[in-house]
This record gives sequence, structure tokens and C-alpha cells, in this order.
Amino acid sequence: MKIAIRIEVATDYGETETFEIFKLERPYRDLEPAKIGLSLAEGKHVLHEMQKIVVAAQAEKVCTLRRFRTRRHRMLDLKDRRIRKLDTVFGTVPFRSARIVSCLCETPYQLEYPYNPMTVYVSERASAELLALEAKLSALMPYRQVVAMLREFLPVRDTLNHVTVRNRGRIQPVDAIVFWNRSAGVS
Repeated sequence: MKIAIRIEVATDYGETETFEIFKLERPYRDLEPAKIGLSLAEGKHVLHEMQKIVVAAQAEKVCTLRRFRTRRHRMLDLKDRRIRKLDTVFGTVPFRSARIVSCLCETPYQLEYPYNPMTVYVSERASAELLALEAKLSALMPYRQVVAMLREFLPVRDTLNHVTVRNRGRIQPVDAIVFWNRSAGVS
């Protein structure tokens, strides 16, 4: 049996792009109980690859839309593109993010200064869901156990350690728990 998992990204303008993220081949003759379904490692890999594609597509769209200025009917200058990394529940995701030279008449700086429009969405370089999960687990167990649990069940980066979890918990623990409660449907 051969299985292929593909993602199709469709923009608001009708453009589509297809990515193949995973292929699985398991002949029926070699089937055994341990090979039924996806393993934890395979599931982590699929989710990580899917997250990379989703974040890259979103970052590209945000940067493109922020460059266009309706007031002057032109595109703002592009200084450069940099690789940024975002820690998510499904692993660390690298994506290309544009640095845009703002116009004198536009916010956020009211001067010609390069800025990155993705900092509005990922200012901490970690997703709100990961921050909420780390804060919730940190309230229940020691930081080292939180890191061990995250490494066991999620495709987090290898360099994640207890100090990172502790420092992130000090940033905005209240906002992270409020986000967690909202996403879980708790009022």
C-alpha cells in the first residue's frame, strides 16, 4: 500500500500550489501490529512539514499585502528578506520574511525605516499556542519535566531547555493562559 499526503495552498486570487509532504509505503505482506497507522515519529514529521508550509504561505501573504499602499497606489521598497524562525507546537519553522522600507507618511514609524511586518504576529518568536502550553504545564510540574514531556510528544527543537521555558513563562503568563482558556472554550 502506498500513501501520499499532499497540501494544496489556494490564494484568494485563485492561484494554487501543491506540496507533497509525506510518502508512506507499507506492503500488506510485511504488515505487523507495530506498523498499523502512523508511528509517533511519522506523525510528528507530517505535522512539522505541514506547519512549515502553512507558516511560509501566511508570512509571504502578510509581507506582500503590507507592501502595497493604497494611499499612493504603489508598492513600498523591499530592503531584503531574512530567514526567521518560529517555535510552534509542531516544531521550529523557518520562513522567509521581508523587511520593508516604510514610507514617510505611513505608520508604524513615520519615517523611512526598514521594518518587518511579521513582528506584529510573532513578536516573541514563539506561537501563542506554544506559550500557553508551556505556561500551563509549568504551573503543574518543574520546568525540566515540561521540556521532557514536550520533547516526548511534540516535534520541538532539540535546543529547547528548561531555561527557555522559564523565561517564556515570565514574559506574559496571564495572556498565554487566557489564550489557552479561549481556545479550549473555557470562559
